[in-house]
Amino acid sequence: MVQENAIEAQARKVLDEEEIKLASHLSLLLSTPGAGAYWLVKDILPVYEKERRVFEPRNIYKSLAYVHNQTAVGGDPHMMRYFLHSMGSHLETCLHGLFPIYANNSLGKVVSQIQRGGLLHTELAQELLDFNNIVYVHAKHLDEFYPVPVSIDETTFGFMDGALAFVMFRRLSMKLFKLLRLEGVGLPQDWKEFKEEWLSGKSQQ
Repeated sequence: MVQENAIEAQARKVLDEEEIKLASHLSLLLSTPGAGAYWLVKDILPVYEKERRVFEPRNIYKSLAYVHNQTAVGGDPHMMRYFLHSMGSHLETCLHGLFPIYANNSLGKVVSQIQRGGLLHTELAQELLDFNNIVYVHAKHLDEFYPVPVSIDETTFGFMDGALAFVMFRRLSMKLFKLLRLEGVGLPQDWKEFKEEWLSGKSQQ
């Protein structure tokens, strides 16, 4: 029996059956040469620009563009580290929008500080810390290109890792978008409801 890694274990805790299916489908597209993953991720993400103009708050929507851009070329395992890193950067920008006083701090530091102050729901704060510890911190420190690994460890990420992280990232960003709106931050484009078409490829161009 193959032992699950940290990302897989966290995904099993927080994702439902349909989300796991979505991750499996996305993993296949990420591992396949072509633009299949690019079109699927485009359909899942909030619309972040119109006529090449990024929506405001620019930092929040621009960071979504970075997540999307990492999926442009399927089949490249080296891109997973940048894909995961871009997700963490987006979550940081959302938290900076909620708590501008911590705008110069990293994801883990921001969550720890606002958690101590009781400014964020305990469950959400823990999920953000878990994402930081499992996905974002390790991705930030990958500074060499490794060959495709035989097994996945803390310093290498496979296609399924990237796909599971993306689906978890979607849940976290959706929650942060709701908090931003409650705080009066104008967000012209929101996350979409889950579509069955995402599992079949019918939504892709």
